[in-house]
Amino acid sequence: GPSRSTVTVPLSFVSATDRVPTIGYSATGEALDEKSSHPYFLRTIPSDASLTVEVAKFFQLYEWESVAMVYVEDTYGRNYKDGLFKACE
Repeated sequence: GPSRSTVTVPLSFVSATDRVPTIGYSATGEALDEKSSHPYFLRTIPSDASLTVEVAKFFQLYEWESVAMVYVEDTYGRNYKDGLFKACE
């Protein structure tokens, strides 16, 4: 499968119509976690949603009260930022 979620999502829809699996080796987008929309998608890397939870646990482990985040203003960056903020609440 493609490396980016923005390409993998539409490909997953197309391949599912013919019941062909799509395997994402670096597509981490949370939208791909929805099995009803992407029944034939598999990944070899954790999704952003599960990664941000672990990053938040790391912050808590060291009792960090604030951190700075630099991210790219695109779909991936915004979704990761939003997921991390949510996980840190």
